[in-house]
Amino acid sequence: MEDRPDSARRDRRPRIQAPVLFISFLVCLAGVFLLAGFLGVAVALLGFDVDTGAGATAYLIAQAAAMLGALALGFSALRWLTSYTREDPREIGWRLGPVGKAVAWGVGGYCAVLPFMIAALWLSALLSRVLFRHLPTPEHPIVPMLLKGGSAFAVAAVLAVVIAPIVEETFFRGMLYNALRGVMGVWGASILSGTVFAIIHPTLPAGFLPILVLGIALAVLRERTGSLVPCMICHAVNNAVALVLVRLLYAT
Repeated sequence: MEDRPDSARRDRRPRIQAPVLFISFLVCLAGVFLLAGFLGVAVALLGFDVDTGAGATAYLIAQAAAMLGALALGFSALRWLTSYTREDPREIGWRLGPVGKAVAWGVGGYCAVLPFMIAALWLSALLSRVLFRHLPTPEHPIVPMLLKGGSAFAVAAVLAVVIAPIVEETFFRGMLYNALRGVMGVWGASILSGTVFAIIHPTLPAGFLPILVLGIALAVLRERTGSLVPCMICHAVNNAVALVLVRLLYAT
């Protein structure tokens, strides 16, 4: 019998069951909040002041460690559960195809969604003036820290552009989106996973719509490419652009 191409063989692999993915996602989510809280308290108890460059650097390193620790916990849970269900944990999208193609999809995806994010920002600003004028949107806690410059800015850049995209794409598009997709289809799963993604960011209410739009686009990118790598690249480009804009805005 003639061998089928790799894509056909991949299509025949069983998808990971939704409960397995959802449990793994909850482990990740609980892990990041618990570890971030524990390590944040540890930094404070060690006498670091986040208003100083050294204190901001220590806090950012603690947050990076919390995200990586939660990723390790969540993926360990996924591997353990799939060892019983005999499924492949890489089905969440942890497959690296041609690098150039992944970069093209990631950068192209960001360029495609950027006009919609700008429109969402404009609408959010309008709604904030009309509906939320008594509920100001807080500044993202990383912003004052990255403005310290030096090592704090370097750690903030690594956290925002490298660690956060890898961790959050694994959580939200790898685990949560795939868990929801089998229940409510591509668009329902994209919208709901994007909503959860937006809610956990500390820039509500005005930050909700732009992050929701980005979350939906990342889910569609995951669906279209079958890999989390283009999503990570798109996410990284978005965070890098935001980092540069914040730096330029506060430098003037």
